[in-house]
Amino acid sequence: MVEVESNGIINPNRLGGGVFVVTGGNKGIGRATVHRLAQEGALEVIILSRSSADEAIVQIDPFNTKGFWIACDLSDESSTAHAAEQVKKEVEAIGKRIKGLVNNAGITEKDLGSRGILYDFIGREHIEKMFQTNYIGPRMLTAHLLRRDLFDHAEPDTEPFVDQVPSIVNISSVRGKNWVMMGADYDASKAAVITWTKSITASVFQEYGYFIKANVVCPGFITTEMTDDIPPRLAAILKYSTPLRRFGTPEEVAAEVANLCSVDTGFTTGDVRSMDGGLGGGVSPSMLLYEAGVDFPKKG
Repeated sequence: MVEVESNGIINPNRLGGGVFVVTGGNKGIGRATVHRLAQEGALEVIILSRSSADEAIVQIDPFNTKGFWIACDLSDESSTAHAAEQVKKEVEAIGKRIKGLVNNAGITEKDLGSRGILYDFIGREHIEKMFQTNYIGPRMLTAHLLRRDLFDHAEPDTEPFVDQVPSIVNISSVRGKNWVMMGADYDASKAAVITWTKSITASVFQEYGYFIKANVVCPGFITTEMTDDIPPRLAAILKYSTPLRRFGTPEEVAAEVANLCSVDTGFTTGDVRSMDGGLGGGVSPSMLLYEAGVDFPKKG
């Protein structure tokens, strides 16, 4: 069991007083990640999001972790480039480079005005925005930070100590691993994140000559704003389809993200971590029942 001190700190030394960047850190999994990084010793967390992250910043103040918000819309290339430049200014101001980048921000069919989450057809412009936000935006943000040499790495062409290898953690989805009877466009954008993540370590070493570890977390259905509008009957079926019979919490995902940012996973890269309660094992027959309009059998 994780020991939590009276002030809420879990392990003040695990993340080595590093600087971390979290996209979409103003709510949901991103906000929980900001909180967890602070609990584990982050010196500063830079939050990139479209709307203000004031609440997320206030919640980490008791841990003596500085929070800094930068407006960023990952679906807009100029906004992404500008945000990277603002990150550079902040990093230079505090005199420490980035220890970890968490590409968490993303959108679903709901954000594009979809009528539902099953078999809904959306226009080309919506598909392009989904890929821009979920895959292209994070990829370009990462590229901008790399080109500006903002990661806290060892000197090129040297063998680093484990704490000299920065981390990238990308948030994909169980839907990027397995088709679960939902919109294929979101699934495809998240599958692209997985494939890209596996290439990062080798690509960065080839291009820049230093090491960076990159891993991906695939949450299942997590209790956030994204699941609030799921119809009750479908929510019951989704939980029944999950071997652990419940939705996960943002805090559970955040704990794994922090783990992947730490030296405890210093020899882990290109890995795909499932945080889905077992749902990623494949399509459940319960989903087929829902599609066929069959009432979900109630116990008792």
